[in-house]
Amino acid sequence: MSAAIDEWCREQMQGTRRPCGIDQMALGVACAEPGDEKIASATFGVFRPVDFYREGGVADQMMAFVRELPLDDLQRSPSVRFAAALFSWGDVARETIFSDEREEAVG
Repeated sequence: MSAAIDEWCREQMQGTRRPCGIDQMALGVACAEPGDEKIASATFGVFRPVDFYREGGVADQMMAFVRELPLDDLQRSPSVRFAAALFSWGDVARETIFSDEREEAVG
């Protein structure tokens, strides 16, 4: 599962915007039984893409989190679901702060 989350994060980061160097990200990962309490979740703070890729970086931390999940809890429930959210500060900046510049160019 950690490899799938890692691959998804890499794909998503490739498409993010980085206006004026605003490239910070935040990542959250969770697993739960649908309609039940979460089994575990983790956030990995605000980081730059380079911090995702470096040895011991966010990707390695996320993979360690998934590997360290309570295997007994996961095996008891065949319908455990994983969720990951990757937040791009650059995308937000482009849609808010820099939206005026795009509107002026169009208008």
